[in-house]
Amino acid sequence: MDTFIKHFDSVPFFKKSLSANPWYIILYITSHCNQRCHMCFQHEMLNTMKRSEEWQIDEIEKLAKNLPSLYQLTLTGGEPTLRKDLGEIIKIFYDVSSVNRVTVTTNGYYPDRVEKIINYVFENCPNINLSINMSIDGIGQDHDKIRGLEKSFENLFETYKIVKKLKKKYKKLNSQTASVIMLSNKDKIKDLLHWIEDNMDISEHGLMLSRGDIPTKEGKATEDSFFAEMLKYHRNLSEKKESRLASAIGKSMTDNRIQTLKDKKMTNPCLAGKKLLIIDEKANLLPCEILKVLSKEKKTDAPELGDFTFGNLRDYNFNPLLLINSERGKQINQFIRDDRCWCSFECAQIQNFTLDPSSYFQVIKNYISNNHY
Repeated sequence: MDTFIKHFDSVPFFKKSLSANPWYIILYITSHCNQRCHMCFQHEMLNTMKRSEEWQIDEIEKLAKNLPSLYQLTLTGGEPTLRKDLGEIIKIFYDVSSVNRVTVTTNGYYPDRVEKIINYVFENCPNINLSINMSIDGIGQDHDKIRGLEKSFENLFETYKIVKKLKKKYKKLNSQTASVIMLSNKDKIKDLLHWIEDNMDISEHGLMLSRGDIPTKEGKATEDSFFAEMLKYHRNLSEKKESRLASAIGKSMTDNRIQTLKDKKMTNPCLAGKKLLIIDEKANLLPCEILKVLSKEKKTDAPELGDFTFGNLRDYNFNPLLLINSERGKQINQFIRDDRCWCSFECAQIQNFTLDPSSYFQVIKNYISNNHY
């Protein structure tokens, strides 16, 4: 959290947050992955597409031109580093959309590729805030078992060391980690959190609950109450090395995530579908990663909206606003505004918190009281 504060640029932040255009895009740039994780909600699409069917550079350019208020871009997959043109993709968004922050999610299996991408990005995009978000779900062989591939933990830690070294050279480079809480690591998650605190010098560690269409029993989510307990536990660990302001922000955000779990209702008004958009590997535009699965499992009260996909960007000249402002787009966003769904999707929750003015009063209150769990 202190790193976010350090790199905070108020002018583009407020200008883009107040715009009617999308400001946070999660883009699935490949279906290919080298791992087979217990909890992968994308398992059905992995390695199903030919390279020629995936996002092409000219399509990326068209999309970037239609995102003039882009503040945060997260590139995911599959495994994004399997694309040799990943650095070029980031440069396009930097040059065309003037994106401020880019996050690359990675399993960290290819240290050399990550190093090459970082060097390319900062040589060509000197003012970008680049975060390398490395997935870590266990220690040693526990991680390898969850990820379905030997040497996953060993290679991940080597990637971490490379990012740590490059942070000295590139001041706007962030190293992040993230862990998914599921049945297979439930009993060891505290040990993992302590191991990360003791062995990794990172900007931020995120906790998320397993979600979506999970392929294995071991990868299923734990109880919401256990996840809430771990969010508190992790917050207590994190605040020991944070500034008072960072601690106040972190606690406020955690409080809201826990409240959502308790109420089964989004604590902050959800802006998925308007400010936050998901674009999958086939160029389908979605409001979030959750509604499609809930629809498939018949857990929504709007069967008329089908899988909640706005439509395919290839049919609309890669302009998200044409889909959002369509009749179908308005119906989907009205469904979200009416609080007819809720979820633990951390990206949506963090964005909702950030763009809700009431959150800042909560932060001030926590800053003054300096309360802890």
